Amino acid sequence: MTTCLVVDDSAVIRKVAGLILQRMGLAVTEAEEAGRALAVCEARMPDLAIVDSLMPGTDGFELVRALRALPGGDRAKIVMTIIESDIATLARLRQAGADACLMKPFTPAMMREKLEELGFLAQSPAAA
Repeated sequence: MTTCLVVDDSAVIRKVAGLILQRMGLAVTEAEEAGRALAVCEARMPDLAIVDSLMPGTDGFELVRALRALPGGDRAKIVMTIIESDIATLARLRQAGADACLMKPFTPAMMREKLEELGFLAQSPAAA
């Protein structure tokens, strides 16, 4: 089963994202901050990480760089959730090592499309 780590300081966002991902057949683990996320990834690197770009303390950009440096971090797919899609933000997330971004607030359809793009789900007939 594909494993996914959802990292966000908002319990509501973690719960919503987790439910969406579970309904798509992924095994989900949650972390509320970077330290917990790093501990989860050190124990077992997930196949996919959904990381909030804006968190107190260590932000998502720093977290992505740290995840990429861990054993297996180069194989995980990382999606950063963002609230602004300006050029500077997009450049920062690419430089940090994220594979893709997802605008907040996101819908199940937006999440599905992103996972299809990354190869985690088969494309739906409407998208093919």
